[in-house]
Amino acid sequence: MVQSINRIILAATDGSKEDDMEAESNRARSELVEWTARPWWRRLAG
Repeated sequence: MVQSINRIILAATDGSKEDDMEAESNRARSELVEWTARPWWRRLAG
């Protein structure tokens, strides 16, 4: 998790389009992992 955050920060400061896209997908993946780790009733609540 920390490594992916560091990669996102590095990619965001680089400025190239591919790195920005990779950072966005990494962030979305980590958000999805956190979301799926929650119980189903928490997912429904938002």
